[in-house]
Amino acid sequence: MEERFSDFIELAPRSQKPRRTGLTTVGDQGYPTSWLREMLEAYGDYLDGVKLTPSYLMLVPSRMVEAKIKLYR
Repeated sequence: MEERFSDFIELAPRSQKPRRTGLTTVGDQGYPTSWLREMLEAYGDYLDGVKLTPSYLMLVPSRMVEAKIKLYR
């Protein structure tokens, strides 16, 4: 993991992935992929799961959903 800006603040220890407890999940309601890339770069080590909302899945083309799933993986 890269050095953080505030490394002087101790974070609670996290277990290694895949985790069974202390899971962190994001509910994706259609975030832009540009935002998603940066969010995953910053917080991907802490993220354990994603939920795509049904309204998002029904409104966008399947190629966009597939691209987003590829990013999350």
